[in-house]
Amino acid sequence: LRQAYAIIKAISKKKMKVIDAARADFIKGAENKGVSGTQANELFDLILKFAGYGFNKSHSTGYAIVAYQTAYLKTYFPSQYMAAFLTFESQAQKVSDWIPYLDECKRAVFVEPTDTQAAIAPIIKTGIEVRPPDVNLSEADFAVVFEDGEQPSPSHGHVRFGLKAIKGVGSNAIEAIISEREGSGGDDDDTIKTHKQPKPYESIFDFCERVLSRGPGALNKATVEALIRAGCFDAVHGRDNRAAMLATVESAMSAGQKAAKDRMSGQGGLFGMGGGDDSVAAPEPDATPLVKATPWSEPETLRQEKETLGFYVSSHPLEQWRQWSDVFTSHTIAQAREQPQDKRVVLVTIVQSVRAIVMKQGKRAGQKMGIVTVEDLTGTMDTVLFADAYARFNHLLEDDEPKFVLGRIDHRRGEPQVIVDALVPIEGVPLRGGKLRLVVAEPRLNGSRDEALQTLAMCLRGDDDNIDANHANGNGNGNGHALSANGSTAVMAAPVASALQPMSKEAAQFVAAESPVVPIQVWVETPDAYVEVEPRLYPELKLCPHAIGPIMHALGPGSARLVGGVAIEMEDPRAKWAKKRS
Repeated sequence: LRQAYAIIKAISKKKMKVIDAARADFIKGAENKGVSGTQANELFDLILKFAGYGFNKSHSTGYAIVAYQTAYLKTYFPSQYMAAFLTFESQAQKVSDWIPYLDECKRAVFVEPTDTQAAIAPIIKTGIEVRPPDVNLSEADFAVVFEDGEQPSPSHGHVRFGLKAIKGVGSNAIEAIISEREGSGGDDDDTIKTHKQPKPYESIFDFCERVLSRGPGALNKATVEALIRAGCFDAVHGRDNRAAMLATVESAMSAGQKAAKDRMSGQGGLFGMGGGDDSVAAPEPDATPLVKATPWSEPETLRQEKETLGFYVSSHPLEQWRQWSDVFTSHTIAQAREQPQDKRVVLVTIVQSVRAIVMKQGKRAGQKMGIVTVEDLTGTMDTVLFADAYARFNHLLEDDEPKFVLGRIDHRRGEPQVIVDALVPIEGVPLRGGKLRLVVAEPRLNGSRDEALQTLAMCLRGDDDNIDANHANGNGNGNGHALSANGSTAVMAAPVASALQPMSKEAAQFVAAESPVVPIQVWVETPDAYVEVEPRLYPELKLCPHAIGPIMHALGPGSARLVGGVAIEMEDPRAKWAKKRS
């Protein structure tokens, strides 16, 4: 039976080599069952004929209708479509199986509905914003949410994470949270339903009191802690106060239990003055202060968030380094998976898990190698560090900092992997040699090309003080700059390290000192062509994160790239010949 299933799969995929190899076994088996060889051959030919087209018209029509409906919804209602899509896909057991679809939201296109005669519908905007879960806005599933005063149209609103995505938050708690917030629920007689005006939660004390009033089993301490770690109370108390909220949970739960008990007994609420449900007043947001606690660092905040949700949602460690990493990376993990055998890749990732293995055979027997699972914004992937690479780079696997991974794609073990040649800390330079290509894309700059060129000149000159001053004042002076399209003096300023992870002064000085100096080529993109502008006064740049930050800020994402660079682990063959000659 197993062999039969293998042949069925081969027929459905039209794998002729497998099918032809199975013919002899099929005929022999048919003859053993009393079928003549001629009849068996004819039967096998009929099977192949069916494989050529065995898809009836009603089936194809049904698929066509679903395909049309899906395309229509994705085109004209992209936010609603992606919310439903994420709700369905998020039921996958492995987070890595569906989290890449969050990146798909960033590429979604909103178009203006037009007359069917129009060839191309005009694009309104690109990208759907997917925001973290919120106790006052999230539903159980992913949902489209509109801000107060925002027009409820297909081109407005954002997708909000559902409460079901949070580990440790059960369905009973979710139902109680949403019902209490929306002012709906039931009396003792389940046939009688009451509806009140929706009322958002104003503090963690207000939240505990009101949800616990739904019943003693509606909420527990672990659930509230999970909601805090996931960022559900950020809009109530602030993202920086997650540690303080966590320290306040116990007192909030105690106060809420007492208030709920008083409410059920008909007494006034803990923060109210009268009796009965309607007279219980929720506290003012600052009436009951949070317990003082040292705020979490950004890495700790993200770590706690990931432990609760299974992924980063409010931010991502790689986002803080995107301007720098885009200069060198060749692929995302999702793109790397599609590359052919032995294709060289440069990825920027964070380490998810490390598994050390002692080699039992070969010249390296007894030495350790590593299977390292890494992730980026598009998914996860296994990388392999053989003995030499593991010995050289295993110390870099001990922290949570992002890293460059240099290696080649390997498909020989089933799932695509990267055979690692080198790991480089995120603030390092993973490639050597080459030129830094800076692209001033006129269409992307929306008419601010001249200002961008002036700011670029200031960046190349290293005039950090002027850049910061111009950023503060909103203007600048373009006199004496090496690059200019028409002599404009307006400056589009950029802070020197606005989007980079904070770095100590000593660390920044060390990175700058160790950074290589590379030649520059500047391309100005017009609607019709690329024009190369020669940077005569400043032909070189010290390649470090704090030099790239303001350039990317001025020219836009993806505007700086090192071209012609060689991976640091690949020794220059000319160096080998030089050693031999010496």
